[in-house]
Amino acid sequence: MTKRRFILVGWNIPADHHENAAAALVPYPFLGINQEDNALVVSFDQDQYDKDWIADIESYWRGMNIPFGEARIEELEEENWNARWEESIDAVRISDRITIAPPWKAAQSDAEITLIIAPQMSFGTGHHETTRLIAAMLERHVKPGTFWIDAGTGTGVLAILALRLGAEHALALDFDEWSTENAAENIEANGMDGRIDIHKADLIQTPLPPADGIVANVNTVVLRQCLGNFVESLRSSRGPLLLSGILTEEADIIIADAAGHGLELTERTSESEWTALAFRFA
Repeated sequence: MTKRRFILVGWNIPADHHENAAAALVPYPFLGINQEDNALVVSFDQDQYDKDWIADIESYWRGMNIPFGEARIEELEEENWNARWEESIDAVRISDRITIAPPWKAAQSDAEITLIIAPQMSFGTGHHETTRLIAAMLERHVKPGTFWIDAGTGTGVLAILALRLGAEHALALDFDEWSTENAAENIEANGMDGRIDIHKADLIQTPLPPADGIVANVNTVVLRQCLGNFVESLRSSRGPLLLSGILTEEADIIIADAAGHGLELTERTSESEWTALAFRFA
């Protein structure tokens, strides 16, 4: 029996450009994508891989002013690829209570709350600073029996975590169909079917239902455009608004915008070049 072979393509790309860089990969039939500090590594089935894709992807990045290094290409056989891929994805400890783990390492976790998140295209495996910051912040703000909105859900990790922390129900939204499919798989893997509604939606244009809390890990541009929508959703409950995906140098812009909507800052945490912010109604 012929063994499958895989192509791994890696580029050095600064971590703060990973999300935008990954957008260029959506049209291609990749098997997975992994963040490795300041690098992205993408895997393809050799039978579906076309070397010309590299030039197309890099052309897209140039147009988006995304810095990247020379592509590194490696071929692996099936058992070696599987071992390499799984070995590269570790569980991430968010706090004393919370760990985010891939399915093959979940059983090794001794945390009170272990979230099973399959690492695929969507961001939210806990390996990025923005996810770690906002997950730890969520732990401090979820109250039992509440309804939360996870705006820009990615893997669904924050909606799942809200329920594990005591929320009764959650709505997970993302504009990307791949993310909603990945999130649906993770919701099922964590036994949350029926308690988390997931929809493909434009966060800026889609009216949000009344919520007790909103968590959003996207980017500063989208957060600024969504603030009014978030405020209207929280107006009745006057619940918390938790935001991440913010470069530290841009945090004051978000704080000023939030103040213009009648919100005051209650918490600010940072890791590396990233910041998460918590707000409440003044």
